[in-house]
Amino acid sequence: GYQRRVRGRREVEMGWNSAADAQGNTYYYNTETGESSWTKPQEQAAETNGLPAGWEERLDAGSGQKYYINHNTQTTHWERPGAQDTQQVFSDSELGRMDSEEQMRAALQASAQGESAQAPQPETNGLVQQLQMIQIDDPDVAEAALIQVAQLCSVDANRATVLSAGGIQQLCALLGSSSPVLQGQAARALANIAQDKEYHAPIAQAGALRFIGSLLVSPELYVVEQSSRLAADLVQSRALAEEAASAAMYPQLIQVASSAIGPTAEWACLAIQRAMLCTHELAAQLCTLGALPVLLTSINQHTGQVDDTVASLISIVIKHAPRATHSPPLDLSPYAVLVSKQSPKVSVGAALHCVNSLLNNTALSPHLAPDSGLLAGIIQAGANPEHAIAALQCLVSMSNLSHSVAQAVAADSSVAQFVLSVLRANAAPALAAAICLIEKMATVSDEGCVQLMNMGVLGLLAGCMDMSQAPAGAADRIALAVRAFETICCLVQKQPSRLAVFVESAPGARMVPHLLLKAEDQDVQRVAHAISLMAAIDNQLTLSVMLDAHLAAATVTMMHSAMSSTKHQLAALGLAQLFAHQLEFAQRVLDADGITAMLQLSQAREAELSTAAMSVIRELLWLPQARTAVRVSNGHSVLVAQLSRHPSSLALALIAALAQNGDETELSSLLCASNSELVPALFSLLSSEDPKCAQDASSTLTVLASAADLCSCLEGMEVPLQGLTDGLFNPTESIKLASAKCLAAMPLDNRVPELVQMGTLQGLIQMIQSPDTALQRSALAVLEKLCRESEGIKAMLDAAAIPDLAKMLQSPHSVLVAVMLRRLVSYTEFGGAAILLPFLADLESLIAQKTGGASSPAAMCVVAMFVQGALVADDFINSAALLLLHDALKLPAGTAEPCNASDGLLAARAVELLCCSADQTLLQMLGTHQAAAQALIAATLAMMRANELAITAPGFNCGVAIVHNPTLREVFLQAVLRLQGSCDPLARHLIDTVQAASDEATLVQADTALQLLCSLSSEPAMLSAVSAYSGSVTVLSSLLGSCSKTMCESALNILNWIALQPEQHAWTQHSDGSTALMICNALEANPELRTQALCVLCRLAVHGQAVPIIAQSA
Repeated sequence: GYQRRVRGRREVEMGWNSAADAQGNTYYYNTETGESSWTKPQEQAAETNGLPAGWEERLDAGSGQKYYINHNTQTTHWERPGAQDTQQVFSDSELGRMDSEEQMRAALQASAQGESAQAPQPETNGLVQQLQMIQIDDPDVAEAALIQVAQLCSVDANRATVLSAGGIQQLCALLGSSSPVLQGQAARALANIAQDKEYHAPIAQAGALRFIGSLLVSPELYVVEQSSRLAADLVQSRALAEEAASAAMYPQLIQVASSAIGPTAEWACLAIQRAMLCTHELAAQLCTLGALPVLLTSINQHTGQVDDTVASLISIVIKHAPRATHSPPLDLSPYAVLVSKQSPKVSVGAALHCVNSLLNNTALSPHLAPDSGLLAGIIQAGANPEHAIAALQCLVSMSNLSHSVAQAVAADSSVAQFVLSVLRANAAPALAAAICLIEKMATVSDEGCVQLMNMGVLGLLAGCMDMSQAPAGAADRIALAVRAFETICCLVQKQPSRLAVFVESAPGARMVPHLLLKAEDQDVQRVAHAISLMAAIDNQLTLSVMLDAHLAAATVTMMHSAMSSTKHQLAALGLAQLFAHQLEFAQRVLDADGITAMLQLSQAREAELSTAAMSVIRELLWLPQARTAVRVSNGHSVLVAQLSRHPSSLALALIAALAQNGDETELSSLLCASNSELVPALFSLLSSEDPKCAQDASSTLTVLASAADLCSCLEGMEVPLQGLTDGLFNPTESIKLASAKCLAAMPLDNRVPELVQMGTLQGLIQMIQSPDTALQRSALAVLEKLCRESEGIKAMLDAAAIPDLAKMLQSPHSVLVAVMLRRLVSYTEFGGAAILLPFLADLESLIAQKTGGASSPAAMCVVAMFVQGALVADDFINSAALLLLHDALKLPAGTAEPCNASDGLLAARAVELLCCSADQTLLQMLGTHQAAAQALIAATLAMMRANELAITAPGFNCGVAIVHNPTLREVFLQAVLRLQGSCDPLARHLIDTVQAASDEATLVQADTALQLLCSLSSEPAMLSAVSAYSGSVTVLSSLLGSCSKTMCESALNILNWIALQPEQHAWTQHSDGSTALMICNALEANPELRTQALCVLCRLAVHGQAVPIIAQSA
């Protein structure tokens, strides 16, 4: 290399030259002295031209200035050297004895280092001069100057000078030189500069990365070494590492790392490691290129930097490095070597860490091929307590490779013995890893699970739950106990018959309530979940032991405690819900005032907590004590307040559940008083897309409707009805029922058109066709309200709803149906009673039953048919409806009005049509139909006593018509006697009616009543009743001379009949002659009544007081 060229040059400069003879043998000759020799001349140590040995003076052709070369140190100088510059000079024989070029370089570098240690640092201008000398055409001078620059670049202060003088660009350009010496020294100089990361970017910008790849394949080892070193420095940043990938540098680095030895391979490995740590993408690329085997091999073979630190670095690389999917399985045998402590430079701990990282790489795991050697090595390493945790972690990672590998690990008895030995040692740091491995083994292998339990794992795990010796607040120990409990649950799920083993273990199940109270937020939910898993195996066995350990008390404590977090409270509520239907647990919760705690939690801001609390309360309501506790704890108000804030909350279901158990009155009052917007909001929820929400809303509204508070609650409110209408079409029957009940209970004044437009009627018609009687009844109640307005009736007729209604006349809802039909037939403009004619037989059947209250409205429907002409008189006379006319006309006890004025008018009209008919055939039929005649007369008598002129006036007309019919007259009197016991009531009523006349209408009525009285006075019973009534003569006398001729005539006729009575009591009070005077006056006013008047006067003449008055009369 360089030393040989320098040595030869020195020989020439001393006068010696080499040549070959004819046979090719080399000889040496001196041109100055003429000497020749077959042996190589010795190097002279004496100074030449006053220069120290090894120095040479030359002339720069460009500037004409002298410069000096120190061949000993491969440096150049502008200043002439002095005696102090004398350096060690290696003779040819010494150089010859050096075994390799590397030893020569090391010796020369050591000499140079000795020089730099003794001499002061070069000045800046000297460094700049060296950079200038690099550009000299003479290769020897350039090489010497470059060596000096490379040496100076290791000093921090000189790097900035090189950068400012443009030296980095010069050095990068020399990387592309054809001279290996220049390439190697330029790479060395740049590597020295690159020790400071500040200069990485300028070096890369100068193009260094473009040349490193080609330098790495140089035949000169020194060039490869310095290039690897430069690469290791530059690839520490992501940007330059990716640029190096673009320059295709990494395949050459991997080749160098795998084929070179010594520092060259070490630098290449370090460059690979650093690049892989920059990005996962680069790691993937390098792994694909085969970097992992190179790194692994470097651990076992290389010296120097490869130790635990590098092993850990490699493990990180492995952890994040993906692998190409087409790669063959990775051989893990080298790792087994590491773990078994056969690598002198790497500790077992670092090796286990490296193995664990590899096993945890999900991209690599499909390509791993673990063998028994690695498994055995891990267990062997774990026997040392210092490495137990790492070994357990490796076993867990290995179990995660695949199901088959996990099964192999779980079934290996040595693994089970190892992990149980860790549990027995009870060393806290390793317990967590051991428990994790046990859970994994139990999960993947039934065989492994049985093997562990046969070895007593349940008792050991139960011991891990013992916190009696743990210091207060020992979070790690508590977390360990939680994990142990979870693992026990996993094991007993595999072998349910082993649950009793755990329950009987100490402390075991008895420690669980304490775990609940002590566990951290992140663990308490896991404890609760594990309890639920055990309860699923054997609820009674699990609960019995835990109750003895105060599980219920711990649960309520977690709810009550102000120190409990939300997660603790949620866990407590979850357990309470789990065991809510266990009598003993539920009673203990109630005894601990659990309901109060839950009601408080139901008001929490966290929706999850509030919902959970109300869910548990709902589950506990199966106990009467729980319902009482809710009431005593003011729970009704709390739930209603919750419902007001969140109408879609669980409070809906709770209120409905409470109402079903007898609290509906109190709840409905609270609902109505709580919030004026609440009930309308519930109406809207009936059409919610959430079926549960709609169901809860319907249950709550059912409470309101059933308690009859809905009408008062909604009074004066414009309630949106769309939700209720939507509820009618809901497929859930309970929602339909609630919607109909609400519509039936709420005021619908002036809302009928709106309901009709919404299509409410169609939903109601569908409901009455349902086989569910509750749905039918509620729908009919709403339809009955719609029938109260003409818009509703018209809508029902348009929807052809009448036949559907009429079909229900024989249903349990016949009363309501009959009432509705009765109302419908009143609207003659929509067709009236004629639409019911096809259902006459059903109506007649209903009338004949005379029970349930349906007969009267059904009868009125038939009556309406007759009155409106849809039913002929013959059919009506034979109808059972005729027999009930009297019921529609009679006065109820204690009232002054008919029960139903509309029915009374209708009945009165029917009676009038029959009694006042001009059809003699009809009258004859009535005479022969005794029951019909009696019913008709009873109705007539009731009409006479009505307090409504529109009914009483026709009643008197009917009475007159009846008594004028010889056949009916006798029946009439019989009916009077049968119904009233005597004629006295009728006589008094007729006379009182006459006396009460005060206006034209009542005078007409009085005239008819007087005619009836006159017609009946010829009957002895009636005449006796009139005579016995003390006011009769006075009333009749008062009519004389002051009324119409017909009334006077009727009055005289009646008085004549009275005067014929042998008893004189009717005249006693008139013995003063006042009646005679009135008759005389009537005679004067109406001469045509002379006969009747004189007859009465003749009968009065027997009384002495009347004679003078008669004598004085004209």
